[in-house]
Amino acid sequence: MTSILLLGSTGSIGTQTLDLVRQSGSGLKVSGLAARASWEVLLEQALEFITDDECVEVTPGTVRLRKVTLDAGERARNLKRLKNARV
Repeated sequence: MTSILLLGSTGSIGTQTLDLVRQSGSGLKVSGLAARASWEVLLEQALEFITDDECVEVTPGTVRLRKVTLDAGERARNLKRLKNARV
């Protein structure tokens, strides 16, 4: 799976790129979005492409899509626990 960070996601090229991601199925993963304007659209995009281990932070100046657990080692341990619990 290929991860992409999309700068200018609310503009015409950004929205067309997200359309391609939607159409690609599971081949692409949005790992980050950025835009200078249109925070409402950016928030909608972030909520659409969020994964189970991420959250959307909304502050007066920003909309951020970030991992819930910031420590990479702890994220890996949590993922391993989830996989073992499903078996």
